[in-house]
This record gives sequence, C-alpha cells and structure tokens, in this order.
Amino acid sequence: MAWKSISTDRYLYTRDGRYYVRRRVPAELRQAVGREFLITSLKTSDFKEASRKANHAIADHQKLLDEAGGRLHPQENSRNFDDLTAHELEKIVTDWFSTNYRAAALAFSGGDLYVPEPDEVELPGDLEHRRLELNRNVLILTLPNSPHHEQLLRGAIEGLARANGIAIRRVKVGPMQVRSEITTDRAGWRYKLFFDLVRRGVVELMRQEIADLAVIPMYIADPELHEVIHSPTRRSKRTVTLAELIEEFKADPNRKDMRKKVDADYSLLFRVMDEVIGYDRRLRDIERDDCKAVRDLLLRLPANSTKLYRGMSFAEAADRGSKDGRKVLSPVTVNSYVHKMSALFNYAVVEEGADKNPARKLGLEGHEHGEEDRHPFAREQLEKIFSAPIYTGCQDDERNWAKVGKSKPKRTKFWVPLIGLYQGMRLNEICQLRTEDIQSESGIYFFNIKPDIVFGKSKAAQGYDDGGRRTKTASARRRVPVHPTLQELGFSEFVAARREAGNERLFPDLKKDSRGYFSDGFQKWFSRLLEKQGAKKEKTSFHSFRHNWADSMRLAGVPQERRRLIGGWKKTATDEKYGSSLPITALYDEISKISYQDIKTTHLL
Repeated sequence: MAWKSISTDRYLYTRDGRYYVRRRVPAELRQAVGREFLITSLKTSDFKEASRKANHAIADHQKLLDEAGGRLHPQENSRNFDDLTAHELEKIVTDWFSTNYRAAALAFSGGDLYVPEPDEVELPGDLEHRRLELNRNVLILTLPNSPHHEQLLRGAIEGLARANGIAIRRVKVGPMQVRSEITTDRAGWRYKLFFDLVRRGVVELMRQEIADLAVIPMYIADPELHEVIHSPTRRSKRTVTLAELIEEFKADPNRKDMRKKVDADYSLLFRVMDEVIGYDRRLRDIERDDCKAVRDLLLRLPANSTKLYRGMSFAEAADRGSKDGRKVLSPVTVNSYVHKMSALFNYAVVEEGADKNPARKLGLEGHEHGEEDRHPFAREQLEKIFSAPIYTGCQDDERNWAKVGKSKPKRTKFWVPLIGLYQGMRLNEICQLRTEDIQSESGIYFFNIKPDIVFGKSKAAQGYDDGGRRTKTASARRRVPVHPTLQELGFSEFVAARREAGNERLFPDLKKDSRGYFSDGFQKWFSRLLEKQGAKKEKTSFHSFRHNWADSMRLAGVPQERRRLIGGWKKTATDEKYGSSLPITALYDEISKISYQDIKTTHLL
C-alpha cells in the first residue's frame, strides 16, 4: 500500500493503518547515508500516540544526517569559518533550529505523556530528574558570560560544524583528553555571533522539551527565533554585523582614495564601538541607546587615552583618567565622532537597507564642529606673526628659521601664511598647490583651485592622474584672483622661478602624509611659530587667517554671495545662480578691497 502523508512538517506518514516517520535524505548525503529514505515505525495506529512518538524518531534522523554531513566534509576540504558571512552563519543556525524545533514540536492535544515501548519505559523519577536538569541548564545558559556555557554548547557547536563542513581541529585539553573545536579565533566577532545564536537556539529547544514533559503548549520566547518559525518571509534581508558594515564602509569605492584617512579618522570611534556595542552585533540589534552609550563613553575619555593607559579598555581608561584629573575629549571632538558614527549608519541605510540610523541627531547642541570653531587673529597676534625672523630676517628658512639673521628667503614658510591672510584659502588648499594652478586671464593672475578628489571620489578612477589635490567640499572648486599685495611682494616671480626650476609643486618641500594631505607638517610648524612669537591663544590656529579674510571682505562691503563664491563655502541655490558666470575681473575687484591697515608690509618687500 502507498505511503500517505499526514504532516509534511513532521515527516509523519501512515501505511496499512500504522504510523511511520519517513524522511527523504538530501541528495548530497545519500551516498554517505546509504539510502534514499530514513523510515522508522512508530508501532502504533493511534494518531495522538504517533504524534508524540514522532518527536524522538525525527531527532534520531537528524542526528544521523548531521553525522553524515560531517563525514561528507572531511577536515582537509572543510569550509573556512572565517570566510563565512554573518548571514551565512545565521542561516546555518536558524536552519538547524527550525529542523530541531519541528522535530520537537508536538501537536498539543491535552493527552498523557508519551508512553514508550515496554523495553524503554522511563520511570517518573527519571522524567523529574530530566526536567530539573533542563531547568538548571536553561538557567545557566541565560546567565550572562557563564563559564559553563562552553561545556553545555560544545556538542551542538561541533555537530553544526561537522554537518556544514566547517573546519575543526583537535585540541588536547588534558593528559588523556582531546576535544574538537572550530578552527577560528574564538575571540573574533564571527565566533561570538555563532556561539550566541547557538546558545539561544539551545535554550529554546530545552524549553520546548520542558513543555513536552509537562504536556503544556510550547511557545518560543526568543522574538527572533519565533520569527524563524512563524514568519520566515520577514527574514529575507541580508544579515550584516557591525564588523562587516565597517569593512564595507571602508572599502566603498567612493572612499577608495581616502582609505588611509578613513582608517585614521575613524579608528578610535570603531574601537570604542567594538567595546560598547560589539563587532558581532547585527545591525538590526543595534539600538539608539547603544549609540548613546558610545557617545557617553567618548565624553568621559581622556585625550590620548590609548597612549596614557596602554592595555586598558576604554571604560577603564575613562575611570582612571577621572581619578588622575586628566582632560577629556572636547565636546567638539566628541561631536565629530558622533557625526562619523551617524555617517556609518547612514551608509547602512542606503547600502544595506537598514531600517533606521540609530545615531541620528545624537550630537551635543552648541558644539557643532566646523569652521566657526576658530576665532580670527587679533591685531597684536598678526603683528607678532609677521614680525617673526622668517619675515624680518633669519639665518635660513630651515632649522634656523626662528634665529635672527640677514637672510630673507621667500619660499614656503614666507608665502603660505600670507596666502592664508590675503586669499582666505584653507591650509591644505595652499599646501597642495601645483605650479599649473596659478593661471592668468585678462591680465589677472588667479589660483585655479580644482581638486583631484572631492568626497573621496578620484579623477584617477575617471582616467585622470591623481595629483593628490583634495578639497573639503565640491563648492571649494573655484578661481581666486591673486591679491595685489602678494603681487607687490613678488608672488608671480616666485611662481615663475618654481616653473623654471622644473617643480610641479609650488611648495615641493611639503610632503604628503599617510592620509593624503600636504598640510600636516606645516600646521605643526606654524603652531611652533605662534608659540615662539607669543601669539598663541585658545581657539586660534592657521585657520584663523580665513576668519580674518572673511571679516575684511565683509567690512569692505563685498556681498555675501561673492564672499562665499571666492571663499569656497558651501553654496545655496541663490549663490549658484548669482556666482555662476562672474568674470575674473569682477572677482579681482572684490578681493582687491581687502586691506589690513594695521599690518605693515613694507619690511616684506
């Protein structure tokens, strides 16, 4: 007589009035198992009794298939655990859980406990002992970071590894003891994720067995595993962990040419996020409170904490720094990290289909990072800067630039601050200039600021040579007429001399740093100059020249739209329309209005 399916989910069939568990062996395992079907007689014609007995038979079948899977994937040909994505690891565990849950799930009918055959009768005391053992194990597995987790989960983890062809190794744990474990760094995010998923699955399966023993309805308490069984179609999105998101963010083609800068600027943030959130956390599990915790730890973190408290966690460094009275990161710096964290999750929303950005608008009010964080130089500061030996007479402009002498070399240290003051350009825009960037039109010399890289997008990717020129925003692309004072001081002759010498760069002594910027070394030198001249004050730096320039343009009556156009600030829609067709002569007329009457330049000639 033909087989008649009773429950496809639980492999229950009837034949000649008797019930069986009948399961087709997956094609790839048939050679290892030696047959096409696994069939076990339940030795009953009663449906309720068959439903209860099916649980044990299906579990036996699954164990046999798991063992066959392990034999099918010998260790030397196994999959590398560290090559698996979070999505693949999650699927391995959820498929295993789904199969075992359905094997354990009895159709609740309110009847008596499963009555086994006479030769396998379990006494009431045995059942009570099993129930107590299960309750104890569930309690242990729900305790955070219990040292007993490893022992309770070892069998399930090894079985899953063998069944899925994951590489395992034999580890000696005693004089006569050897155990198998997955070949991976057990402190890595993959193993942490896998271990936690298995732990949660085992807890739910144990709870189901407890319910089975008590003959009560089974309910999956874990929301995610409940969804695996009851709403599988909702789980179609690819699973991504924080670690995977960070790697994809850094490898994004739009940041290809800024990889070193991203590594440097985001390094501390990513390490703090790992400590607070965990690289093994999946995006859908990261909540706003997690991001707040990152921000709050950053607010407590001492500056240079990794150097001051080497070997400590960030939380420990924060506590120690508080006891030592160390200065913490400024609110502006913390905000910059919070904005970077938000940028990371914005990327997740766009590229990974994440539902939300949990770090959105977490910045501290009143501490936004930007060009307004600096003040202009006061008159006395400017006087001290331009009365330094590099302008009045020094021994040389290298190591002896601060020593009074008769030499007045007009090279990098001479020109860069003057360009900052009279042209309003950003430091890196100046330091990265090439001789070809100084051009003329209608008899007017101008700086043609044209970046090779904006927002991490390189012309090299479009068939151009990457000259290494970078600008802060797309609006920074502009033409800035050379101020008449610079011309009087001999700037065009300086440019011509550089070209005749065969220099491609206007300031060839400035070298590009690991992040791709030419300004770092000069910034440090200028800070030393401020100190030596007694001109160093809080919230002033080289960028203060840009504020002096903006104030001078405003006091000269230059319209805001033209100030923004020449200065390279982010444009509004009105700015775009207003400044899109201004001739170089009009721009020259505006920048020529800049005057610093309190600063004497005659000694610079």
